[in-house]
Amino acid sequence: EAGIEQARGLVVALGSDADSVYITLSARGLRPDLFIEARASSSMAGAKLKKAGANRIIAPYSLGARRMAELALRPAVVDFIDTVIRSRGRDLQMENITVSHNSALASLTVEETRHRTKAAILTISRKGGKLLVNPSREETIEAGDRLITLGTKKQLAALEEICERCKTNE
Repeated sequence: EAGIEQARGLVVALGSDADSVYITLSARGLRPDLFIEARASSSMAGAKLKKAGANRIIAPYSLGARRMAELALRPAVVDFIDTVIRSRGRDLQMENITVSHNSALASLTVEETRHRTKAAILTISRKGGKLLVNPSREETIEAGDRLITLGTKKQLAALEEICERCKTNE
C-alpha cells in the first residue's frame, strides 16, 4: 500500500521508462490532483510521461550537462546555491512559502516583511504564472503568491509564523 490518497506528491524514478509511464498513468487515475515528478531517460520518454500526466520531467543527462556548463561559466554562483540548498543543519536556508487566502502575510509589502523578519524574498510567483524576480520593496504580497525566500532558520521561522497566522489574529 503506497498511501497515495494522503501523498503530497509522487516521485517516479524507475529504471524503465515504460514502467514509469505505467506508474504515472495509474497514479494520475487515482489522484488527478497529485503532483507527479518523473525521471525520463530521453526527450521521447519525457514527452510520453508528460502525456501520461507527469507535472515535471527530470532528464538526468540533460540536467547534468546544463549543470556542468553552469559550473564552467559561473562556479562561484553554483557553489553558493549548492551551499544554500544543501544547508539542512546550517543556518542559511532557502524556502518555498505559499501565502493562503487568510494569511497575515497577504497585503504586507516586501519591505514590511523584511523589516519584521529580516528574511529576503527572492521571487514572487503570482497566479496566472507571473514571476517577479527580486521584487521591489513596495511590492505587495497577495493571497495565492508563492515565495522563494532566503534567510537564517530564525528569520524563516518568523516569516512562516506570520504566513500561518490568520489576518484576524494579528
